[in-house]
Amino acid sequence: MPSVFKKVPAQALYFALLIATLGVLTLTAVLLWQHTSSFFGKQSSIATSLHYTNKELFLHKIKETYTGTKDTLAVNNDNLTHKFQQKYYGCWIRSFSGVQQKNFNANTIGLVGTSTSDRTPNFYLKNSNSPLILVGNTRLSGQIYIPSSGIRTGTIHGNYFNGNRLVQGYKHTSKDNLPKLQSQWLTYLRTLSKEGVSDNYKAVSFSNSMKNSFFNSSFLLRGNHISLQACTLSGNIIVKATSKITVFKSAKLTDVILIAPEIELKSNVKGRFQCIASEKISVGKNCSLSYPSAIVVDNRYTNKEDEHLKSDISIEKGTEIHGSIVFLKKKAIKPFRNSNTNVFLDERTNIVGQVYCEGNLQLNGAIRGSVYTEQCLVDAYGSRYINHLYNATIAQFPVDNYAGIPLVGNEKNTLAKWLY
Repeated sequence: MPSVFKKVPAQALYFALLIATLGVLTLTAVLLWQHTSSFFGKQSSIATSLHYTNKELFLHKIKETYTGTKDTLAVNNDNLTHKFQQKYYGCWIRSFSGVQQKNFNANTIGLVGTSTSDRTPNFYLKNSNSPLILVGNTRLSGQIYIPSSGIRTGTIHGNYFNGNRLVQGYKHTSKDNLPKLQSQWLTYLRTLSKEGVSDNYKAVSFSNSMKNSFFNSSFLLRGNHISLQACTLSGNIIVKATSKITVFKSAKLTDVILIAPEIELKSNVKGRFQCIASEKISVGKNCSLSYPSAIVVDNRYTNKEDEHLKSDISIEKGTEIHGSIVFLKKKAIKPFRNSNTNVFLDERTNIVGQVYCEGNLQLNGAIRGSVYTEQCLVDAYGSRYINHLYNATIAQFPVDNYAGIPLVGNEKNTLAKWLY
């Protein structure tokens, strides 16, 4: 009887086993890929959701009034831990928000400033017996606060006002004092001028290329007369000199703070940084400082007693600054008719942001934002003209919800810039 079974060649059997094995391996790989993809997909979804939650918490918390260093920790019903910290960094508030849930966390950090609105003053001249006098191609627009003595046209060396209207906007009567700056920030500036930093820092040696995250403690560079040239400094870095800091156009500075009695920016400097001096800051021609940058002279505690001393801010032709310019004087010194110019903005200067001057402002260029000053001054043709504006332009903010300096009465804050 013939057999129903046939002998299978070994090669065919091996091939069949190989195909079966490959099939099992392929199926296992597919299942493993599906599981891994599902696992990492869930992980990515959780991380994305946590990052979004943290960002929303950050934007909510910064709206609260800031009264000094803030450090809070909260846990909600979902075991979500939220840590929120704030401290000043120059003219703005460095704000940190971090959330943690089980093994996942997300951190965010940014600069925050006082928000503006369409009711924010675009020009605020302290009330006095002198009216505001417009000459030449001067243009005023927005919310304009002027002395009770009013506003009128005038002449300087045969040049008359040639506009159609004195104000393109709304006129208000100013008060006898400028809007106040928040006392906590003024105390912080005082600490900077004395110590150089107001929180934890790490003293480091200078190198031509330095970068420091804002999640870390500040790097602190010290010296007597510091010249910054052919170098790159970026991030959470403070440079403090006991005498002077000079910045050359070959220096690349980003988000750092410079502190010294005197600071000089040579012509054609470009960057994004803050300068804080106790005596004088001079900015050369055709410089460009992007937002958020700051030029601050805090003259309140200088050891020099001569009130005729020229302790000021000088911005030369063709320079553009996006940020804040602040001059603070000794409270015992009052503007008077033969006093020096404290803030001088030359022709073709363009300031986008805020100027706050506790003294005399000479504006020959343009400011798009807010101006607060005790007096305007024009020094021309051998004479000085009090509360005159000559060929000046003051216009509204070109951006909505600008984040600026901390003024009392407007404690609502907004984001200026995300940090790293």
